Amino acid sequence: SRLFYHDWKSLQLDDMLRWSASDTLEFIFLNADMDMHRENIVKFSLFGLKHRDPVIRFWFMMILELSGKEFFSHVGDIALQVESKYNIYLPYLCGRHATENEHEAYNNMYEHFMVKEISPEQSDLIIQITDMVMRSLLNNLDISYRYVVNNLLAAR
Repeated sequence: SRLFYHDWKSLQLDDMLRWSASDTLEFIFLNADMDMHRENIVKFSLFGLKHRDPVIRFWFMMILELSGKEFFSHVGDIALQVESKYNIYLPYLCGRHATENEHEAYNNMYEHFMVKEISPEQSDLIIQITDMVMRSLLNNLDISYRYVVNNLLAAR
């Protein structure tokens, strides 16, 4: 959230959107229209984290990481152009979320778990978790899309 706020301020979104960062967070966390967003996030988090098996938890985190990487691979290209054109720094939108030490720890964890055997039961569970996460994220994108299409965010 610190990086998100930094990018928000760098892009001067308060003025452009007539929403402050705190208004946005209030909307996301308290507005009844966002109940389904929050429910989806809680649902897939609980589904993924209820399993104590480290292999299952690793793949749950990988699923989340990969969904974020896809988003930031597209947004990041645009953010890099904005950084260059306007001489600003957008770490969140460019996908620069981790320190060098965090990257190293992530790579070590990745190497450790990628060589682990996965049983058929674990594989089935990983597929279920993937389906749950993707369904939840798609539902959330649909909700956001309906807001944009209906211009509901501008009605402040």
